[in-house]
Amino acid sequence: MYIRLATKWELKNWRLQFATSNLFIIGEGSGYAGGIMSSAADGIRAALKIAEKES
Repeated sequence: MYIRLATKWELKNWRLQFATSNLFIIGEGSGYAGGIMSSAADGIRAALKIAEKES
């Protein structure tokens, strides 16, 4: 699933909650994050935090 959000929307609605469990909105796509490597690094950091939380 890919969700594209504008920065203004994110800042105004950062407390928005979803009824879906285990759905994590993480980082930005490579077009916005400056490249595929920084997007991959964001994904790795997020995965480690999620694994830490779940264990």
